[in-house]
Amino acid sequence: MSLTQKQKFKNNLTYFQDLENGPTELPKHEFREQQLELCKTQMEQLTNTSPQTKFYSIQQQIIRTPKQNTRLQKKIISKRIQKHEKGSRSVPQKRKKPRQKKPFKEKGSELKQSEKQSKKNGNKKKKQKRPRSYSIDKYSSFKKSKSYSNINQNILFQRNLWSSRDTLFLGSNAKTKTKTKTNKKRKRKKKIFSKVETSNIKLEQSRKVIKEQFSKQLIPEKNYEREKEKEKEKENEKGKENETEDPYRKRGVNLIAQQVMKVPSEKEMEKIQEIIRYPSIFEMTDREKNLIWYWRIYLSKSKWKGALPCFIRSIDFNNEQEITEMKKLISKFDELGVVSSLELLSKSYQNPFVREMAVNRLKKCEDDELQLYLLQIVQGLRYEKDENSPLSTFLIQRASKNPILGNFFYWYVGNERKDKDFPIFARVHLQYARVLLGNEMGKLCLKVLHRQEDLINNLKQLANEATNYSKNRKKNKLYLSWLLENDQKYSNLKNFEKDIPLPLNPLKVVVGIDPKSVIIFKSALNPIKIDFITNLNEKVPIIFKRGDDLRQDQLALQLFTIMDNLLKKENMDLQFTIYDVISNSPEEGMVEFVQAKSLASVLKENNGKLAEYFKKTNPDNSTEYGFSSSVMESYVRSCAGYSVITYLLGVGDRHLDNLMVSPNGRLLHIDFGYILGHDPKPFPPPMKLCKEMIVAMGGMKSKQYLYLKKLCGEAYIILRKHSRLIINLLTLMIDANIPDIAIDPKNSITKMQERFRLDLNKNQAIEFIEKKIDESVGALFAVVIEKLHSWAQYWRS
Repeated sequence: MSLTQKQKFKNNLTYFQDLENGPTELPKHEFREQQLELCKTQMEQLTNTSPQTKFYSIQQQIIRTPKQNTRLQKKIISKRIQKHEKGSRSVPQKRKKPRQKKPFKEKGSELKQSEKQSKKNGNKKKKQKRPRSYSIDKYSSFKKSKSYSNINQNILFQRNLWSSRDTLFLGSNAKTKTKTKTNKKRKRKKKIFSKVETSNIKLEQSRKVIKEQFSKQLIPEKNYEREKEKEKEKENEKGKENETEDPYRKRGVNLIAQQVMKVPSEKEMEKIQEIIRYPSIFEMTDREKNLIWYWRIYLSKSKWKGALPCFIRSIDFNNEQEITEMKKLISKFDELGVVSSLELLSKSYQNPFVREMAVNRLKKCEDDELQLYLLQIVQGLRYEKDENSPLSTFLIQRASKNPILGNFFYWYVGNERKDKDFPIFARVHLQYARVLLGNEMGKLCLKVLHRQEDLINNLKQLANEATNYSKNRKKNKLYLSWLLENDQKYSNLKNFEKDIPLPLNPLKVVVGIDPKSVIIFKSALNPIKIDFITNLNEKVPIIFKRGDDLRQDQLALQLFTIMDNLLKKENMDLQFTIYDVISNSPEEGMVEFVQAKSLASVLKENNGKLAEYFKKTNPDNSTEYGFSSSVMESYVRSCAGYSVITYLLGVGDRHLDNLMVSPNGRLLHIDFGYILGHDPKPFPPPMKLCKEMIVAMGGMKSKQYLYLKKLCGEAYIILRKHSRLIINLLTLMIDANIPDIAIDPKNSITKMQERFRLDLNKNQAIEFIEKKIDESVGALFAVVIEKLHSWAQYWRS
């Protein structure tokens, strides 16, 4: 190491020590002596290793900023060191024995050695290669710059970094004067600077440790506090959306400024349509709300269905300015439809103004249309504050004017009045009775409703007494008919004192029960079939069930009725046979009895051939089938209709005992104990289309089978257009204690929406439903399950 290099090294050390400590209170000569002592100790420790490489790496790290070090540490510093090691004569070769430390040589001795070396080399003076070094004069302008304070902190940070890496720390000796030189030498031998390790150590990991140790001593308080606040802000922004970067967070923009805006981009249009399709049960994110609010003027001018409820969900109802702007802007949207008004009665819309707006739209509906959605509208009372709300007063007024509508309203509300979580049903039920007592017509209606309640209670007692008589079902049937004819306690059931409209269908007024026609079905709950006699001397067969909650069957058949009406509006009659069901309480109810046979019994009687049954009931030799063509038309249409609606509703537990066939060829499904994708059997097919049903059409290559697939495709396309209505009706039934919805409401509604496949176009949707039909017909596992079910029914009988 030459004298010039040592002198530069000393000067650089004193300069950087100056930068660290700044102006001191010591006199200049004392401060200078202190720096020279530090330099001597450093020089003694540097003799064992290459001083130039050490000085170069230290100086290079001090000169550069932390960002430059992290970026160039591996590339520049490593290359410089490699070049220096190749061309430098001062770098010693590796030896087995450790090198002994040489005493500090004077200037003259070093010159003599250099002269001897030059003579050996033929008096050819070669310039020694050494790494680029920067003079101290270059830092004079840098020290005066504005960023001096920040760089000063970076320099201090680098020095602290060396100490944390077990490397040289230039200012450490100033603080540890009390330690002896021997202890320092022992420690310094262990802490040898490694050129390779510096490139692998991450600055970010050591930065946190050093800041915690030296922040209070070396960094000024003001700057440290600012950096600490910035770090907290960054940590908070990691888990949250960056509000400043959100271009849609302009919730205070005026309407005039919004009107000038352009149309949303394609990506924004797709996102808006996706948000509109969300069921109201799913909450919108803040970014989605901001997007809808940002384009509210565009949505008001567009004719998208469901845009208004989506806009209302994006409003912050804690902000009065947004509420006032909403009231002004609602008039610019299209007129609120029945579908959107039903959605606004759900749990997601609690604002009184919004709910009153939905009620005002329902007031325009006629009684027949209102009766279709009455089951869901009654469930909307759960989210009202009291019995004097606009929705409850509207329903009570309309029910008091129409006895048929009032009949269903009375039983729908009465079925929920025992729910302790929602006491509003009991209050509304009482309020309706008070309104009926206000006039003479209402008093008569209330008396009729009380007679219906007495009829249900008497039937319940009769069924319990008859089924508990013995374990033999035939004996219980005889005892039941004897009770109706001879027992005085049930004499009022054989002949009613006054006519009673059936709760199941109030248009049919009954006067008594036929004792000879009673039947007890073979089932775990032993339902009873009863024939009521009307005032026109007609028989109305019904099934009275006890111990069974019929609210799920009631919902399924109501949705079947709505789908049938939607298809008929498109001039498509799929000849559904929809029977009436009413749940009088969570434990009992009535079901209309349909004159039909189960598909299992028909196949058993006709050697597994459904066509033979149709030949017996409607023979016609002029056709290729051997029975009437109208029967074949009814059969294919009903198969197509029930295949589509049972697939959409996810009806489960389908077997040949709950598929019924009427003599005129109509197929129908009964017993909806499993819906929305729930099924007790493993691997159920999408639709119930067994091999025997397809054979009756002529096989999979017949014209009738292709006609079946065509009808299914057309019905599927029509019902996809009204998917919002069906999903909104299900959303209102979330808290109605229906078993298959209460298990997982969000998942049930999501599965229902997925079956509509709204992401496909018309042709893709038709191909999708046709594949489901072929998959159902070719399902082999369903055949095995059907065999097991038939064996179970045999052993049970």
